[in-house]
Amino acid sequence: MAAFLLGAVLLIVQPQIVPSRPAINSKAETSSQPVQRELLKKTSPKNDFKENIHSNGSCQQLPQTIIIGVRKGGTRALLEMLSLHPDIAAAESEVHFFDWEDHYRNGLQWYVNQMPFSYPHQITVEKTPAYFTSPKVPERVYNMNQSMRLLLILRDPSERVLSDYTQVFYNHMQKHKPYPSIEQFLVKDGELNVDYKAINRSLYYIHMQNWLKYFPLDHIHIVDGDKLIKDPFPEIEKVERFLKLSP
Repeated sequence: MAAFLLGAVLLIVQPQIVPSRPAINSKAETSSQPVQRELLKKTSPKNDFKENIHSNGSCQQLPQTIIIGVRKGGTRALLEMLSLHPDIAAAESEVHFFDWEDHYRNGLQWYVNQMPFSYPHQITVEKTPAYFTSPKVPERVYNMNQSMRLLLILRDPSERVLSDYTQVFYNHMQKHKPYPSIEQFLVKDGELNVDYKAINRSLYYIHMQNWLKYFPLDHIHIVDGDKLIKDPFPEIEKVERFLKLSP
């Protein structure tokens, strides 16, 4: 019943977006604005950077596809399945280039250096689930590549909240640290606590609006995370068609 009520409220609530990383204070944000403008120039498609070339003909290059989210939606499963295709070269770890300031200020060359070596016929893919809910990311990705193909895997929003909480709870238990019950996070002053990040991440409609300001819907393929687990083959076939991969 709790999961049902949570799901119902998630369909109608439209709060403010909570950043995926702690927000910096307003004074620091103001002083960083000139730096951010320079970074947007640094990360434009016209910026010169070196593609590291291997003797076998492969090289490190910017990704043509990014799995932008969502956290606990099945991004790792999707990436692992995609990486089985011979025309896919996948980055092994989450790069967090567009959402973490200390990474983003390093510029495109740093980003390229995090990519796997790939051949000319291969599509380079990276996945960072936090991208979907990070307000600054859509514009930054757009400034790098307006033709980027984006993959977004979603699952039942209330189930995603519970999975999100469980992961954090388990991590605390592993370190023998106490962690509040989920009821303490879900409700605040008798109402659903939309400031709780796990709930905010499940408000797909809010975050999707931010992405649609920069990318048309035909550049964003939505994968059904629930179906991917139960019957993966049809969902992967749709992804292959979206990326124009051979079956």
